[in-house]
Amino acid sequence: MADKKISELAPLSSESLDVADVVPIVDVSEGVTHKITKQDLLSGHQHTLSDITDSGTAAALDVPSSGDASTSEVVKGNDTRLTDARTPHSHNHNAADINAGVLGITYGGTGLSSLGGAGQVLKVNSSGTALEYASDNTGGGDGGEGSGEANQNAWSNFTVGSDTVSASTTTDTATFSTGTTALTISADTSTDTIQWGLSIGTTTNTIAAGDHTHTLSTSAAGLAAQLPTQDGTQTTKFLDGSNNWSVPPDTTYSAFTGDSGSGGAAGLVPAPGSGDAADGKYLDADGTFTVPPGTTYTAATDAGLTLSTTAFSLNLAEKNAWTGPQRSAFYTSYADDTTTFYMNTAQNWTWTVTSSGASGVTFELESGTTALTNANGQSGYILLTNSGGTITLNDTVTDAHADVLNAISSASGTFLINYICDGSKVYLTNSKALT
Repeated sequence: MADKKISELAPLSSESLDVADVVPIVDVSEGVTHKITKQDLLSGHQHTLSDITDSGTAAALDVPSSGDASTSEVVKGNDTRLTDARTPHSHNHNAADINAGVLGITYGGTGLSSLGGAGQVLKVNSSGTALEYASDNTGGGDGGEGSGEANQNAWSNFTVGSDTVSASTTTDTATFSTGTTALTISADTSTDTIQWGLSIGTTTNTIAAGDHTHTLSTSAAGLAAQLPTQDGTQTTKFLDGSNNWSVPPDTTYSAFTGDSGSGGAAGLVPAPGSGDAADGKYLDADGTFTVPPGTTYTAATDAGLTLSTTAFSLNLAEKNAWTGPQRSAFYTSYADDTTTFYMNTAQNWTWTVTSSGASGVTFELESGTTALTNANGQSGYILLTNSGGTITLNDTVTDAHADVLNAISSASGTFLINYICDGSKVYLTNSKALT
């Protein structure tokens, strides 16, 4: 390479230099040329962030090592929030939050920016496009009804179309008039009714009403006004189907007629006479109160039977000789192997014992009553048919010799058992096997 002055050398960009390339450095104070590598040249020159005046606010922040950036980091291009559309959430505002502008009708407002004057009403304008304030007696919209709605019990002048309705609070009337035609409405507080009349020209005419309905007043005066006029005799009359007060037919009756051989006639029951009840009288078919025939009895004096008025009593202490047979049929409805005999059921019973046997056989007055007090003196028979079943007795209620059980228990055959009750126990004897 020929010697050249430094000013004659071709320029070289820093990007094309390798870190090991040599760069000549001229020490002008000594007139000596030195060499230095690009790496050594760059390592000896540094700046802090504060030395860079246009670095901006993001230069001091780091990027996240992974994921989305925090509040102290710089957002990278792969931050998921850069692709989030973030649609606003549904929310509401209170009326107090709206403090400016005019709220349109579409959104529930009036579309008006100021309040109307005293006594004015809000109505739709004549073109039907917006709301406006108007006086309440102009007849525009429904404004003319303001005073009537405020006090429905008072009349006041108001306008319908181009005509004024004159009202009188002293007579409770209102007159609608146009030209020579007028309609008068009046309230009758005594009957709670509304009356009306129509005049055409100078003549008052009755106009037939078309299809319409009326609400019937429920007050006493209102209801009375719907009924025909009363003449003071209505206490015995009723309103009939012809809307007239009349006496109902067939409401006067006489006592029934008794049978005298050809039949009687229907009617009311006649009143009994004084003492008829004490005499035991009843209403006879002939229409009179009489003592029924065949109700007078005479008791025999030798049988202990006495009669007091209509009640008989029998003195059982008397000795009586029965001339006819007295029988008590066998009760046959006990189930096989039954263990309880009810004294009030019968006097004589049949009893079947199978090979299953009957344990703890006892006697009671009736179901639910174990005491035998009222069975004192009762005696009878039990016809036993045993198929070899074992039989035991309730020793508290029964009393029998050991030979009784030896004969009938675990044996096959038919046995006749005799019993008698002393009011506390039942005593038993038996026969040998009959078959």
